[in-house]
Amino acid sequence: MCCDRRRFIGARSSTCGRSSERSAVTNGNGGGHFGDAKQERKAARKQARANKNAELKKLEDAGYKPGARDDSNYPQDIQEAQKKAGIGQSKQ
Repeated sequence: MCCDRRRFIGARSSTCGRSSERSAVTNGNGGGHFGDAKQERKAARKQARANKNAELKKLEDAGYKPGARDDSNYPQDIQEAQKKAGIGQSKQ
């Protein structure tokens, strides 16, 4: 019988080393690189959010109003604000 099955029905086997290997991986003792990657992703998200907010601030300063209810001028108003702010230039 497999050690996973014994564990499922309640029997403990001292000869099976799989449970100790799993605990070393899951308790954080076996690999700190997972925490580093998570912190790097968090820092990247934080930086991307800061860049997005800075760009939105530049657009608002150039006259774009994202909360305006009348969006009949939507493509033109944001494009004009992008030209004024010097961002969002298309590469054609």
